Amino acid sequence: MPEVISSFRGKHNSLSNFSNHMVTINDVIYRTSEHAFQAAKATNEEDRAYVASAPTAAEAKKRGRQIKLRPDWDLVNINIMIEILCAKIDQNRDVYDMLIGTGDAILIEGNTWNDKYWGAVFENGEWVGENHLGKCWMILRNVLTKPGDKT
Repeated sequence: MPEVISSFRGKHNSLSNFSNHMVTINDVIYRTSEHAFQAAKATNEEDRAYVASAPTAAEAKKRGRQIKLRPDWDLVNINIMIEILCAKIDQNRDVYDMLIGTGDAILIEGNTWNDKYWGAVFENGEWVGENHLGKCWMILRNVLTKPGDKT
């Protein structure tokens, strides 16, 4: 049975979109991957800049809820998350090292704020939720560790 990593805090904080890792996407530098993700929801440059300028990841998330959501968001949000996580890995060697160091562990974005889309909540002795963030990380880890990878 593989190990389960159910918290993106502490030694696995790098897996959190709130971790202190800058990412550059389309020549824009974002304080965190959360900033980049929330800004990607925008339909215009003004809203994108408003989100990107947030002083913290929590504020970027809040601002992301205040802007007009791009109409195709439900269709593209997971692919956008993967693109942002790829940038985070590529631009921050410690994130790459930590992710590879998780081996074959099951990665769960366990949370107490009831996010069952990006994460999961422990209820009645089991993890309940779609855990898309954890799945994105596991997909990327599998791609990076496939035979022939020279990274």
